[in-house]
Order: sequence, then C-alpha cells, then structure tokens
Amino acid sequence: MNKQFAIIVAVFFILALPGCQSLLEKYRQEGAVQLTGNEIINMIAGKTFKTNDYKDSSKIEMFTEDGKLLELYQDGKVKREGTWRINDNGNLCKKFSNWPNEKCPDIYANGDEFRMFSGTTWKNTYVLIK
Repeated sequence: MNKQFAIIVAVFFILALPGCQSLLEKYRQEGAVQLTGNEIINMIAGKTFKTNDYKDSSKIEMFTEDGKLLELYQDGKVKREGTWRINDNGNLCKKFSNWPNEKCPDIYANGDEFRMFSGTTWKNTYVLIK
C-alpha cells in the first residue's frame, strides 16, 4: 500500500511541476524586463522609492546621484545610510552600514516599478515616489 501511494504522489509531482512558475517568470509575463547597469542608473539615481519586501514590510529608500543610499522614516529623516553602485556584471549593489556584505540582486522593471530577484526568488518591490 505504501509503495502504491508513493508512486501516485511521484506521478502527481511529475505532472504538476511543468505548470509551476517562479515569481520571476510571472513578472516577466506581466511585461517586466531585466535592466542593464545604465538602465538601472537612469531609473534610480537621484530618486526616492517606497519598497515592500517579501515579509510585507514597507520602507522608503533614496538613491543619491553620488552613490549614497538612504533609508528614510515617513517624515523624511534618515534612519540609516549606505551605498549603492553598479558592479561589473551590471547588477545594482546595495550595502547599509549594518549589513555584513553587499547585496547585488538582478533588477527587473515594469513601468515605474522595479523588483529585485536573487535567482528566481523575489526579494523587494520598489515603486517610484519622486
């Protein structure tokens, strides 16, 4: 009986897996495209974004034109500072002072919104404020 059950479960997963899509694939189907380093610079430099992460927490981040990264409170005061840059692979790299390492995810955009992905895993959504 256990062997039959295991075979039924295995067949189910084999048939179901091709229909599974990653969040990245779904975002691409909505029209999102991966940005190059220059496109990232044009999209973020000197701009402020509201960001929501996979835990559904919200914050405001400002990317200055000189590579500073500021996380802001709702009243505009600085919560923490960091840096941003584009690496040799064309990825946006961010590092806040309290992070041990820089994070350099892939960036995909759709209109005034962009999302950060690590592989096919969604990390954050950024929506332009100003």
